[in-house]
Amino acid sequence: MKSIVVYFSYDESTKALAEAMASSIGADLLRLVPTGEFTRTYYHHVENPEQIETTPGYDPDKEHIWGSESVTMNNSPELEPYSFDPNMYDFIVLGSPVWALTYAPPINTFLQENKIQGKKIALFCTHEGMIGGALENLK
Repeated sequence: MKSIVVYFSYDESTKALAEAMASSIGADLLRLVPTGEFTRTYYHHVENPEQIETTPGYDPDKEHIWGSESVTMNNSPELEPYSFDPNMYDFIVLGSPVWALTYAPPINTFLQENKIQGKKIALFCTHEGMIGGALENLK
């Protein structure tokens, strides 16, 4: 069975878990990276959380509000080009940090761009607070 772990990561947390899962089950790995008009500090992918705080223009209060609004507005940010053919995979793992009690907007884009019906799918979320309806909304 061919597998892939598809994820968006704001910081190291979701990335680390996605990499560990992919390694453990021998799956391909696809990181979703926002770009274009929706690229803002909150979507920047970083290799460690310390990089976020040194990003020019970073303001944690504004970025938190903007991130929550992007969820509320059901944004679907443009993503950097990626290669994904759902017909190549039998098992797809989707991962996201929890934003405003649900999954992060880059997952919206991926789901809109790809038909993954009829596949075995697993879901995971990372969070520091309440998980809310993230997993239920992903279903």
